[in-house]
Amino acid sequence: MKIIETNFFKCESIRCVVESIISRDLKKIKNVKVLEIGCGNWDYAKNIFENNKCEWYGFDVLNNKLTNIKGSVSSIPFLDNSFDVIIGNQTMEHWFEYGVSFKKALSEINRVLRKNGVLILNAPIHVHGHPFFLKGNIDKKINLFKKDI
Repeated sequence: MKIIETNFFKCESIRCVVESIISRDLKKIKNVKVLEIGCGNWDYAKNIFENNKCEWYGFDVLNNKLTNIKGSVSSIPFLDNSFDVIIGNQTMEHWFEYGVSFKKALSEINRVLRKNGVLILNAPIHVHGHPFFLKGNIDKKINLFKKDI
């Protein structure tokens, strides 16, 4: 894997791209309640949100160092309309590994996301995870977000 030098550190090419996208998308989000689905151990988004005075919750099926709410995206343990922003950074391609369909997960996310809330999901085009992501079929990914799911 190619290593790129950026600002003051070196990083893998893919991670640099993801960091750039996250920085761009999150920099204007301030003073809101945020749920990060599949927070894992990488605190990049968490740090941006906390620096922007957001109330951040780390949600993951595993007990990682950042997880403060453990659970599955199939049953998010929050009331309806709880969050202004929900982010899933490189996680949705793994939901099926825990027996969760895209339809079920997106329905649960929709339930806990406030009206006019913001959902930020990113996932690899190829690489790993669900066959949609291995095969790189963009149309199938886009169809996941149509109203009739």
